[in-house]
Amino acid sequence: MKEVIRFIFLFFIFLGLICCINNSSKVIVSRYDNGVVYLSEAIDEYNNLTSKDKNQMNDIDEYFRLVRKVALEKIILDKAYEQGLDKEDSIKIRLKKIKKDVGFEILQKKNVLDKIVIGDIDYKKYKKKYELYQIVKRTDVPEQSKIAQFRSLLKEISIENKDLSSFMDNAKKYSDDVTASHGGFVGKIRLGVMEEEIDKVIENLYIGKVSDIIESSIGLHLFFINSIEKTPINKLYEDKDLNELVFKEKKNNLEEEWYEKLLKDPALKINKDIINKKIFDDKVVVEYKENIITRKELFQTVDKYTQDIFPEPSYDEVLRLINNMALNLILEEKSMSKSIVNSKEFIERIEKKIAFYLINEYIQRHIIIADITDESIKEFYNQNKNTLFTFKLDNGQKHIQPIGEVKKFISQKLKNKNIQEARYQLYRKIVKEANLNIDKKMLEQLKKRVNKLSSCQVVRLSGCQVDQIFNKIIVEDLFCQKV
Repeated sequence: MKEVIRFIFLFFIFLGLICCINNSSKVIVSRYDNGVVYLSEAIDEYNNLTSKDKNQMNDIDEYFRLVRKVALEKIILDKAYEQGLDKEDSIKIRLKKIKKDVGFEILQKKNVLDKIVIGDIDYKKYKKKYELYQIVKRTDVPEQSKIAQFRSLLKEISIENKDLSSFMDNAKKYSDDVTASHGGFVGKIRLGVMEEEIDKVIENLYIGKVSDIIESSIGLHLFFINSIEKTPINKLYEDKDLNELVFKEKKNNLEEEWYEKLLKDPALKINKDIINKKIFDDKVVVEYKENIITRKELFQTVDKYTQDIFPEPSYDEVLRLINNMALNLILEEKSMSKSIVNSKEFIERIEKKIAFYLINEYIQRHIIIADITDESIKEFYNQNKNTLFTFKLDNGQKHIQPIGEVKKFISQKLKNKNIQEARYQLYRKIVKEANLNIDKKMLEQLKKRVNKLSSCQVVRLSGCQVDQIFNKIIVEDLFCQKV
């Protein structure tokens, strides 16, 4: 009996899907001289909006603008193809790069992004907030004798220091860091903010104790922890900045593992024995299937990066560069493999990205941006003098910035404004010439349709979720149920 009820349940889901997503691929909401906008295209555009933008779609005028945007993009894309933009050599090169980029994105998604699983253990090291103070002696400039003096000074401070007050006094007196004026106060920080070696010290340092001398990329440090706050895991999940940090860390680790695995590909051969001599010849340094990198190409790349500014790289640095170049060969080959380029995801992404690029290229070539004149700068200055360029000083007096000081700022503001206005003028011209006509009655249908889709969360359910709901709700409450 349960199986019968389950079958009825799934049947109603199927009906719900049909209810929520009627065939809209042939329903027209807008027409122009050389084409139409279908209801399905308008719905797709709506689905691509952010949650915030969707919540603002209340007035029918918002749906009018949405359909006009879809129509405008289709018209401009048609014009771009009519003018043969996609046939130009420079554009072809760019489109080829777009294809490689999309292939890599899909490859990265499969090998990295889809494997990211974040749980409580990933937040463990972020549970503590350390009230941290430091004394820093910079070593990126001084000679070795000075560095030895700094070490001696910091060692003396670490021995003599008794409490936070004395540490802060020493920071104000001796530290080379911007935190010196605040007694060396760094802030209440979590691990992951500073360099890895510093993190290790902070994590194992007791409250009220001075650390050993720690060397970082900028200098020599002493650290002091005054207090430690502990944050519950549920609160950490609410911290968006921390969420991004955890995700990025997880992504970087998985990416690194993936790259190391790729470099072990048996088809990859690297001749390390010939890179200790800077010779611009055709000897093969890297070979991967049918692709090679010569010693000439390697050292041309080295020179491109150094450009007579940086010293010649060491053997290890050249080796790292070779690995990166070899990795690029592998990624390019895999990104353009048949399994990628023939996939539905690749075809859909490419279509959208190429359309986006050609539309913007057409716009850039056809907008007419007004020049910025001294008169327009003066006019902007006078209109905004009281709001943007007038300040109250500490002594209570009013200070007005002279126009010469803010001319660059005003020019940038006017440039942005003129670009935006030039775009709007071009859009109005294109729409007018195309005789765009939007069916207002169909806008009401569009509004009803997207509202219906928003309430029919059934379309997002997996098979597992169906089983969960089956055990929680009765059939009569299923139809377009919000879950």
